[in-house]
Amino acid sequence: MSLKETCCDYSAYEEKIADKNIRIFTPNIITSNNDGVNDFFIYSAAFIENPSMNEPMVPTFATVKLKIFKRNNSKLVFESTNYKNEFIGKDSKGSLLDEGKYRYELTLDNNFVKGSLCIIRNKSICTSNCILSNPNDQLLLNMSCD
Repeated sequence: MSLKETCCDYSAYEEKIADKNIRIFTPNIITSNNDGVNDFFIYSAAFIENPSMNEPMVPTFATVKLKIFKRNNSKLVFESTNYKNEFIGKDSKGSLLDEGKYRYELTLDNNFVKGSLCIIRNKSICTSNCILSNPNDQLLLNMSCD
């Protein structure tokens, strides 16, 4: 992948949300370089309208599953059936995955989100159009795709 080719891609994003009062947020990049910022694939969920007094302030899910696939050949490289935001760019056996494009499928009860995911550890890949969990990632600040 050349520096001018962006790793982050919106075109693969798709969601099927059963509860129309829920919004699910997912990054399309992780920078698993152990600096503590954007190292993990961290999803979050929120209610669009405030819940009633007797309901939790954020949605909770009984079932949370994450699958990560190689982008080009759809080979499953990571799977968790009880996902707790622990994906750090390693496969299910704990081996470091190569930098580049992957795709994810996240299931939260009856809600489903899928999209592309870029894994980077240095500045060799263009990161325009990326959605970060934390925008203060030093690896990506002042990044240029020229």
